Amino acid sequence: MTRKAYTLGVTAFLFLALFMASCNLNFTTGESPAPKPDNSNQLDLAACPKAGDSMLLKFSANIKINHEGAEINHDLQDGLLNLMVMPDGSIQAVEGTQIPFTMNGVMGPCTLEGGGNVSPSAVGLCQNGVVYLTIMEDWGPYQGTMTCPDVGEVPFNTPSLGLRTHTGADGKGEVFYLDKNFSPEGAGYTTMREFAGPGEGRHVWTLFWDYTAPTK
Repeated sequence: MTRKAYTLGVTAFLFLALFMASCNLNFTTGESPAPKPDNSNQLDLAACPKAGDSMLLKFSANIKINHEGAEINHDLQDGLLNLMVMPDGSIQAVEGTQIPFTMNGVMGPCTLEGGGNVSPSAVGLCQNGVVYLTIMEDWGPYQGTMTCPDVGEVPFNTPSLGLRTHTGADGKGEVFYLDKNFSPEGAGYTTMREFAGPGEGRHVWTLFWDYTAPTK
């Protein structure tokens, strides 16, 4: 590696580290009201699941961060987390998993590409046919390449983006309605939250219960 490429790699690392640190407090969901379906008054809510019953929580996200002349996109691929109702009635994740995410964007004249993994978890409860989940997403470090004119590709590594916790608008948890009218295909109930940081995008979670699991 030439001295110029080495210097560029160090610069990329420092810039990205500072970039993500400056966005750290904003890389969370906002305090928008909990989503409520238009036909919420017509929902036919099922009874809460019993101890030993299982659920699936599907994760996805698409977030574009714009900050100080850089634009970086994060795409979280669809992934599933297994949940179970515990003897005390709480809902907890029972198996760890990792969901890949990709990153790409521009920084001045340079382009960036890379990726990493998110380790998700969730905990919550069900009351009167409504599930409330506190959702955790631990965005790990990622690796990639930075391509600049006259230099070519230079590899880089970034520190972890850290744990992001989503507690819903009132802190009780993200809301999922156990509507008996879920489609026969097991569409589940989806909750979305807009990204509140310097950019745009959304987090999307879908809770499946009492239906065949979708494929990843």
